Amino acid sequence: MNLQDSGKIKYVGVSNFTLLQLEHAWNYTGGKIFTNQIEYHPCLSQDIVKGFCDEKGIVITAYSPLGHGNLLKDQTLQAIADKH
Repeated sequence: MNLQDSGKIKYVGVSNFTLLQLEHAWNYTGGKIFTNQIEYHPCLSQDIVKGFCDEKGIVITAYSPLGHGNLLKDQTLQAIADKH
């Protein structure tokens, strides 16, 4: 990838890429993707995308890790938080 090889950029990051988009980008960049920023929290795990990222060493950057604040009201999570 010319921009990274030439030192103009340090890392390649993508946002909201699906599995198909990640596979295409992975092949296009020669496996030089550092992160995929996706919505990720207990109510939206995105296991397929996470599995690919884990396999390829792509870091997931989670946005809305508290489910837009809705998880703060979840009784199970509140009990875990109270305990710890």
